[in-house]
Amino acid sequence: MKISELLFEEVNKRGMIVQTLQQFVNNPVYQDLPEPPPTELDEDEQPIAFVPKGDIGVKFSPSKLPSAASSQTEPKDISGGIAQPIEPSKVAQSGFNQNAYFVKYKQYKQPASPSVMKPWEYSLIMISRDPIYVDQKTIDSLRAQAEQVVKKENPELEGGKFNAKVESKVDAAIKDKVYKEFINTPEFKNNPNIVKAMQSGKLSKADFVVTRAASASDREKLTHVHGSSVTIIDEQGKPIVDLDALAASISRKPDRILSTNTKMKKSIQGGEQLGFVNIGIPAIAGLVYDQKRNQFMRVVTCPGAGYCKSYCYATAGGYIQYKNSAEGTARKLNYYYNDPEGFKNQVIREVKALVKPGIKQFVRWHDSGDFFENAYLNLAYDIARAVPEVTFYAYTKVASVANDTNAPDNWVINFSKGGAKAQQEEQVNFSKTKYSVVVPQEVFVTDADVQNFIQKTEIGKLMDLYKLNKAKYPNLTNQQLAQDELVQKWTRKYLVKQFHDRLEEDDPTTVATAKKRIAEHYKLNPNSVITYDEMTEIPEENKLKYNVMVRTKGDGDWNAARRDVHGTYLLIH
Repeated sequence: MKISELLFEEVNKRGMIVQTLQQFVNNPVYQDLPEPPPTELDEDEQPIAFVPKGDIGVKFSPSKLPSAASSQTEPKDISGGIAQPIEPSKVAQSGFNQNAYFVKYKQYKQPASPSVMKPWEYSLIMISRDPIYVDQKTIDSLRAQAEQVVKKENPELEGGKFNAKVESKVDAAIKDKVYKEFINTPEFKNNPNIVKAMQSGKLSKADFVVTRAASASDREKLTHVHGSSVTIIDEQGKPIVDLDALAASISRKPDRILSTNTKMKKSIQGGEQLGFVNIGIPAIAGLVYDQKRNQFMRVVTCPGAGYCKSYCYATAGGYIQYKNSAEGTARKLNYYYNDPEGFKNQVIREVKALVKPGIKQFVRWHDSGDFFENAYLNLAYDIARAVPEVTFYAYTKVASVANDTNAPDNWVINFSKGGAKAQQEEQVNFSKTKYSVVVPQEVFVTDADVQNFIQKTEIGKLMDLYKLNKAKYPNLTNQQLAQDELVQKWTRKYLVKQFHDRLEEDDPTTVATAKKRIAEHYKLNPNSVITYDEMTEIPEENKLKYNVMVRTKGDGDWNAARRDVHGTYLLIH
């Protein structure tokens, strides 16, 4: 069986539902479950490890690690407590959890009202008592095989799409391996709750889930540290986390600090070429090895972040999934923390190298992270003053940064509304401050839109859309569906996607509707709401005037660097 045919599918980004089970016990309850075909990926691999809690060794020799640079200073933070020491044992546990898994099953919650839809709201109930560890060598082997499969099956894919496809298959293969081995253990076979639930029919083969052992706390402690950076040595069946290797890895100075991404690509305006680069550090929090104190530190890199933590794009996807991206941001933060003067001088050299005739150059702080201490903000100002012909800009959720009157002339700041802590937003005068906001889906798809769609769409088409069994519900009416809370949720999700698809296609009616609804929802002058493409055709002025809609695909980031754009409305769905 090819890796692309593995037996999982993603559900709510919380785990993987098992679609086919191994015939795993002799109990007659399980006899109707089919035997899965063999997978090519597991033939030569060693069994994975079941590791009792707390039975993890640590290799840590601070005296052998890099020493501090002379420019390291005490952190002087904006909001208090930005840098806190972490015990080596906790770093080791968090590192171990990056490649460890638990097996759980889904216990569904009853919807608030009866529904024809199967409810997706559920609690995950732990089955495996201890984390199940998959060594990095196995993961690397699966990745190499997945790359070959993707190249063969999807030769047109490249870059980020290729990597995403590979990682999806690797994730599925790992969880397949974890599940297959766990269901053969006495811990699973003799679990009375599982046996009872299967016998009663309350637990089906589609309700088992494999999740990473890494908790939200682990992810914050090791934000932007890739799993392969955490070396785990196997000594007589006991995993030893090599913190010396981890400290050395994140302490290595990056070859380059400036980088680009698809959002920062070059733009053309009136024959003028625009160049964009960015500086990124770990989002929310990052792991630092303090070379002066010889200890690990957790640094809060987004002190003003509030609700945005729940959807932050920089704590998922390519930012942490791929080794180069993950290690790059971790090393930049470590470089600044241990040698701020060296960091500053390198950025100045890199920015000066970009200054060329015919190109208007922009540098963004940050595509991830924020100004977490005054010394870091002042360093950014020093860099901007050193290269006055370049425009530097940033988004922030820290009010004191947005309100700072000491910024250099070539500095543009945007306050991120909505995702920041309430006490930060309360300190900002938005009538005089550039800002950005993520537009909620309710702005584009109202309750009335949902009801109208359900009531006016032919019942057969609705049942096909929601994959409802027509034989089971032969007399279902539009009115019944319109009153169903889960149907309403699914309908809103469907309509939002349709709306955004039309926006991406520049459908004139949809664009006009989006402008109108944004103006009404945020109480804006309708004439001030424009698209990103329309903005690029308007010469820049030196006063806040326009409110720009920015789509997830195709649009750039120039709006954030322009002094005539008051509000940026991010159309994320």
